[in-house]
Amino acid sequence: MFTVPRPLAEIRYRTTRTHLADARRPPRLHEPADVPVRVTGRCSSRPGRQMAPHPELTDPPVDQAEEGASPEPDPGSNARRVSVTPVELRRVLGSLEAVSVLRWLAARRRRRRATRGTDGEPDVVERFTYSKPVDADELRAEISDQRLRALVDCGAAVVIDGWAVALLSLLYLRGVAVAYPSAQRVDGNEVYLGTEGLWLMQLAYQYGAPTGTAADLATGTGLVAVALSARYDRVVAVDLLPEAVRTARLTLDINASDIASTATAVMDVAAGLRDGVFDTVVANPPWVPDAIEDGDEAPTMYAAGGPTGMELPARFIEEAGRLLAPGGTAIILVLDGTWDDGRRPLDEQCDLLRDRGFEIVDVVPAPPSVWGEAEAERLAEHAPNCTTGSVVALVFRRPS
Repeated sequence: MFTVPRPLAEIRYRTTRTHLADARRPPRLHEPADVPVRVTGRCSSRPGRQMAPHPELTDPPVDQAEEGASPEPDPGSNARRVSVTPVELRRVLGSLEAVSVLRWLAARRRRRRATRGTDGEPDVVERFTYSKPVDADELRAEISDQRLRALVDCGAAVVIDGWAVALLSLLYLRGVAVAYPSAQRVDGNEVYLGTEGLWLMQLAYQYGAPTGTAADLATGTGLVAVALSARYDRVVAVDLLPEAVRTARLTLDINASDIASTATAVMDVAAGLRDGVFDTVVANPPWVPDAIEDGDEAPTMYAAGGPTGMELPARFIEEAGRLLAPGGTAIILVLDGTWDDGRRPLDEQCDLLRDRGFEIVDVVPAPPSVWGEAEAERLAEHAPNCTTGSVVALVFRRPS
């Protein structure tokens, strides 16, 4: 169980005043041309919102609805759903039509369950309300193109590989409402939500600078970026995958904050971010050795870290060092592995950092919730050349 040391509600926020004279503005953290998406708002200590329809939403007129109910959390999930009112949905989505469609879906599901019970297979609309990916053409035929377009246009639903569509689900984790697409792409490059993110939140509060600016590289769902925005004046979150950027953008918007938070897709680890202006940089990059595969499928982008699992994290380490301001701290999750040829890639990275003048603050072993027996056995089975290995957090600092 990991929680940030201080409740988010106890942290005071400061507004970034964009109308001040140029001389009084905070240093720019990114190149404007590289950041097409900007998300701002106001942070609240209230529970997060649930994007999927909730049973307490008012039924639509009888002639517009068949049945409805709330989609339920996936079995075994330690997250919980959070109820929402139409007014809150309207604020988040900015679309009256999308709110109407979500209410219609809720009523349809509720009526369907009332008449049929829990027997039988769910139809395409019902699967959609459970945030499962469905064929867009089949769904369009059932709910109309206009309704589907309303959900996609406001970000409540995402299109996958051009043919499937899925309703985004919002989970409530450690005080943060996280937008999470349960749909999986054909190529496996889905947005991943794991326990590493919760651990990284804890590490950021333990080792990161107490104030200033922060960057979240490989942000994924945006969970860590929201936690950082409760502490830092400005936060920038970046990711390689457009799916991750859309998801992180919604997570930031729903939780909102006084602090200007930015989410953007760039074709590099941290392209467009300015050198030497971040007090804290965190990253949970792909660190799984490419040798680890599921069946005949190639490693997925969100997981594959290179032949030893350190090749891609090494780029994050290098970029984090470039981004750090004097006295700034970086926290990067990596695989600490020993290979049968005697190589220890993490030791090599630490030596490179020292040669560049950085201080290695700590190498923190992952807790059992992040790295347990199952993970160790899978590493041993699928990457036999790695004799020992586990996930750690590499913490390093740029001298003042």
